[in-house]
Amino acid sequence: MAKSHSLENQQDEDTEILSQSSKNPCHIARLPDDLVIYIFSTCVSSDSESRPSALRSPVVLGHVCRVWRRLTLATPLLWSTITIPSTYLNKAKFTLDAMAVKVFLSRSQECPLTITMRYLNSRDKTPAMIEGTNMVIGEILPHSNRWYSITMAIPSECIPQLLPGLSSGLPSITTLLLHPTSTVDRVLPTTVSIDLSCSKLLKYLSVGLNAKILGENLTDLRRLVVRFSSLADTLFCLQNYPNVTNVHITLYSLPDDQLDSSIETPACRLASLEKLWITSGQDISTLLDRLYVPRLENLSIGSSFGVDSPKLLNFFKVSRPPLLTLNFSGVNISRHAFLQILQYLPSLTVLRCMDSHLSQAVGDAFRNFASPLCPRLVSISLKCRMVDVRHGTSVIAQLVVHRWKAGRSGGNVKSIREVGLQTREEMDLVDKYPGIRLCRQEGLNVYIYKHGKEMW
Repeated sequence: MAKSHSLENQQDEDTEILSQSSKNPCHIARLPDDLVIYIFSTCVSSDSESRPSALRSPVVLGHVCRVWRRLTLATPLLWSTITIPSTYLNKAKFTLDAMAVKVFLSRSQECPLTITMRYLNSRDKTPAMIEGTNMVIGEILPHSNRWYSITMAIPSECIPQLLPGLSSGLPSITTLLLHPTSTVDRVLPTTVSIDLSCSKLLKYLSVGLNAKILGENLTDLRRLVVRFSSLADTLFCLQNYPNVTNVHITLYSLPDDQLDSSIETPACRLASLEKLWITSGQDISTLLDRLYVPRLENLSIGSSFGVDSPKLLNFFKVSRPPLLTLNFSGVNISRHAFLQILQYLPSLTVLRCMDSHLSQAVGDAFRNFASPLCPRLVSISLKCRMVDVRHGTSVIAQLVVHRWKAGRSGGNVKSIREVGLQTREEMDLVDKYPGIRLCRQEGLNVYIYKHGKEMW
């Protein structure tokens, strides 16, 4: 009875306020609740990159009037997005963050949670920063069953604090991004175990440290960014994501006495995979040899380790991927093997390679009138080593001039329209080749890429 009486009093107060506002020329006071709540949600979205504050939505909206405060408190969805972009190391500020997070979590009730924690002072990991981060993590951890989208860039010392949440199954998670704030911390002495056995809604997983991923048949997963220490772990993990379309794998280096090449590695079919990026300090030939990727369109490989050419060739021979983009700028293979690989890629449009890959035979294959190599190629970029600069630029210049003319004459090949080089010296060498300057006057784009990471 007391509760009913209280609700009636609240309704009377709201009716009185609305009655008074009807005489007010301000039309916003006459809007129905559902429309006001929709406007509120738009305000919250615009403030989603800001930390919880009395000057930000949804808190500031409740300061306008009693009706708005009632609406904000009665709408849990407005409190379900929490962002902590930390740019300071003051312990008192972390305490305020933890208090604000606690309020948001309480008012969000049972809504799925979108939580972002980014710590920009990655090099200054003071005890206050670590303690403060753990304080905030301690507030969100009991709500792991409601985690919907989680993005965390935190000190590696704080990751153990997250482990209970990561091993709880995460039934509501759709996006999980977990990265140490420093690249030095990415190889932790222990493997982080993440239990995704109940995460059937997961679509995007990115883990920037050595992780053991538990969970089978995650059919909704589309994008995967992970680090592994062994090929076997990589393949066993990929088997559980049959519909993944975008994969970025890092295989970091291990001492020779920790590598076990005798472990049986399963074959892995990824029928939906379209993009594959592999960065490795190990031989990746076995990994590729065990993959079957018939729909792969973009492949980028960077390895500081030598590769087994027969296994690499077998990968292209078996999968016959319809590649559009190939980045081989970090792969040390023979020129003959490189030529054989290109023969399996008639749809290739963008090629990034090293000057050591280019031989006269490769150039001749590109200029073959009867059956030209990669007839749809329109962009080529070269990563030169100082000892091969003249050789590489000479081969590039010859094939570019030939394909430029052949494409413009209406043949069965496309013109190469852009050439990427590393230095002014390389561009000068290319410019000296007969015909290049005329091609540039007609529209050929020869440029120097400034940022190696962006290009390669």
